[in-house]
Amino acid sequence: MESLSDLRSMIEQTLTMIITPDQQLIEKGQTQLQALELLDTYTLALTEIAVDNTRDISIRQLAGVLLRKYVSKHWTRDTEHFVEPEVSEQVENRKKIHRKLLKIR
Repeated sequence: MESLSDLRSMIEQTLTMIITPDQQLIEKGQTQLQALELLDTYTLALTEIAVDNTRDISIRQLAGVLLRKYVSKHWTRDTEHFVEPEVSEQVENRKKIHRKLLKIR
């Protein structure tokens, strides 16, 4: 299993591919992202990228958009657009995400 910092780096590289004008890189990045989102710490890594003001703003914005989309589909089974896996099954990650988004450590 990858460490959180390794996963963060992989996601950031993938997001950089997605925002390029090269269609092949965009498609490769999207495929990589689909594989990465299956990892337990995917949402936590996206959150850390989105709130890190030392990163490029376009990467942070894309991470935030992807996080919002992921949360709307996976956060709880009680939504009409729910898709497995449910983030709430990973309770500790869910708490970490809340703290990071609220900037409480």
